[in-house]
Amino acid sequence: MVVEGWAADGAGADRRAVADALKRAVEQAGGVRVDSRTRVDKGMAVDARVVTRSSGCVLEHEVLDSGAAQGGRSARVRVEISSDGGDCAGRTSLPPAAFEDSTVSVRFSGEGPFGAEAARSAESALRAQLALQGIAVTAKGADYRITGTAFVAPHRDPRVLPFVGARVEMAVAVVDARDGRVVRETRHEAAALDADGSSAARAAAAEAARGAFRETLVALDEAAWLRP
Repeated sequence: MVVEGWAADGAGADRRAVADALKRAVEQAGGVRVDSRTRVDKGMAVDARVVTRSSGCVLEHEVLDSGAAQGGRSARVRVEISSDGGDCAGRTSLPPAAFEDSTVSVRFSGEGPFGAEAARSAESALRAQLALQGIAVTAKGADYRITGTAFVAPHRDPRVLPFVGARVEMAVAVVDARDGRVVRETRHEAAALDADGSSAARAAAAEAARGAFRETLVALDEAAWLRP
């Protein structure tokens, strides 16, 4: 299909116009899902967000022409889209963008027994995965913030004694630090057995964080395309 995109004048306007065209193509081909999420604590709504997601990914694209239009920049792009789960596995909806000049921070909190230990374990696991990809992780002044909460639920099963189990449910968000926009939110779960509750919670949290890594890369890549 051939689609047109537009972006306001400014740094990266041509790139953002192409990204706008690609997003329009994905939305036209696969549609958009809107999720409304509310987190409740002790009977009170403490967090409510609306998240939209496109169903599909760009396989190939070619910029046919671009130029000035309506106070900004426009781009006409030929795009090949797939909405097939197999084709899109491990892909961002937009093509990969260079991420060399951006930095991220990682900060998790924990709830439930051993929540603090689980949060530290999740942070360490995700930072290690990001570093292996050459993404600079910093404590302050990051371009993007990766935040999360690890909800820990220990359990004892007589069938596996003396080991102790723990299940961790993790909510992860990638936030553009420039304007506070939530780029993507995901949820992940993992369970582990170990000699004690703290060790099991740490192991489960690390595994959940490693599961969140691919979604985090997708979110960072999409944000890099759209950022001025």
